[in-house]
Amino acid sequence: MGRSQSRRTRLILVSIFAAWIAHDLLVPPRYAFDARATVAAIDTYRALVSPHLHGVIQCRFQPTCSWYGHESIRKHGFLVGGAKTVWRIARCGPWTKLGTVDLP
Repeated sequence: MGRSQSRRTRLILVSIFAAWIAHDLLVPPRYAFDARATVAAIDTYRALVSPHLHGVIQCRFQPTCSWYGHESIRKHGFLVGGAKTVWRIARCGPWTKLGTVDLP
């Protein structure tokens, strides 16, 4: 790969990244690419992994953390919704009463 080809590739990648950031800044948080990708990943987890954990893991919070993360990221966007979800997961432990209601 020549020097000009490498420079061209970097320019294309930077342009795509800049367009992605511009899009995410201009649309409501729920329509941003990063939020939609994260929500899709949560949906995949809920469809493929979560059913196998039924009976093995007992959720302390209502709604479950995956549902909370899905709705929080959809509502607030990737950064704020993701931070709220991480904070909620960090609060989960034996000190949390079963059935604690915590809505996004």
